[in-house]
Amino acid sequence: MFFYGRRDILAHTIQIKADEAVATITLHRPREYNALSHQMAQELMECLSLMEGEDSIRVVILTGGDEVFCAGMDLKEVLRLEESKLEEHFLFFLKLYLHICDFGKPTVAAVSGLALGGGFNMALLCDIIVASETAIFAHPEVKYGFNPFVEPLARRIGLAKARELSLTGEPIGAKEAFQLGMVSAVEPPERFWGKAQAMATMLASRPLQAVQAVKRACDVIPRLDRRAALEYEFEKAVRLFTSRETKQLIDQFFVQRRRRGS
Repeated sequence: MFFYGRRDILAHTIQIKADEAVATITLHRPREYNALSHQMAQELMECLSLMEGEDSIRVVILTGGDEVFCAGMDLKEVLRLEESKLEEHFLFFLKLYLHICDFGKPTVAAVSGLALGGGFNMALLCDIIVASETAIFAHPEVKYGFNPFVEPLARRIGLAKARELSLTGEPIGAKEAFQLGMVSAVEPPERFWGKAQAMATMLASRPLQAVQAVKRACDVIPRLDRRAALEYEFEKAVRLFTSRETKQLIDQFFVQRRRRGS
């Protein structure tokens, strides 16, 4: 049972920890290599909804722990379904992916070990990925006769390389993922968790309204031409400059600068 404020969720497939402004969600199906089940998807959505409404939580870290991030969708569960239930089942996971996309606070994926298929998607949909040197990323779905979701990967590294990785189903390691710009940092296993926490703490210190504006812009501007994109971000900046929080932060900046100069 996880309790925060006046609300609680009963979680069996995830573990939740809140440390000041940073909440950590740990996938916890170790026997199944954290495979993404219907129950896990439900618990993740409930947890994200809870975190969305908690003002004290500013950043969420999603991880699978030190050994494995997520081996993908639980195929054993899928094979037990009647054919008539498959579309509904897949739509439920689409709902989870959209829930991560629409989450209004920064998300950091801390990836160690395997991040395959649906697990790979979850990491890609987070704002920032911090990887252990042990991390392995792959979309192996094509090897089993069905298609992966190309969009989350293509948005990060471009369509050409995303096409190659999705067509071949071949894995890449953390260092290649970093070279492709897919992950923000690669650290040795003993240091990667500290790096993820440091990144989350830094993000938590940023004004939330500005962070939300950046998150929204990252979703919107790829669909606009250059002129429309610049106009969109200009309008966002004007609105933020008129806010009380922004004025206070700018005033604090000048006060601190005067103090340093004296």
